[in-house]
Amino acid sequence: YGTALSWREEAHRVASQLEEVCISVDAAEKTGARNDYTSMQVWGRQGQKRVLLDRRYGKWTPPQLNEQFRQLREEWPEAAFFYIEDKSAGGQLIAHEREAGRGNGIVPIVPSGDKESRSGFAEAVFESGNVWIPNAPRADEYMENMVGFGAGAAHDDDTLARTLAACAEA
Repeated sequence: YGTALSWREEAHRVASQLEEVCISVDAAEKTGARNDYTSMQVWGRQGQKRVLLDRRYGKWTPPQLNEQFRQLREEWPEAAFFYIEDKSAGGQLIAHEREAGRGNGIVPIVPSGDKESRSGFAEAVFESGNVWIPNAPRADEYMENMVGFGAGAAHDDDTLARTLAACAEA
């Protein structure tokens, strides 16, 4: 009998069979208790099917954000595109990556419209049944953030990072 794969090993095995792997980032600028989180998500796509392969979620200063993103890129060499919201901390991250010579594949996303309307397309992708969220660490927290999105939601970071990936792949 073989050894069971960890969720990360399984995610990399799945990623090797996909058409495309990308990383999406909704970066928050401040780290205070009432401020938003940064959500970095690794998504894979095969046809219309999408799979959440990995996620980082936290409150980081700009140097910490840069380091978290660098580590995620290194952990996911399969990722060809990096969809980063081009606002405040995201814009700083884009500039940092380009200055460090790692600008290849970075796609700055300038959001238009309000958050609810931007998330509509990604919501339709989820509702189609074409999205797989594996039982990875903190998957329950991720799903709670998806279900709780909307006016008055405490944090919308996961939803916005998902929207960046889904809309960019459309």
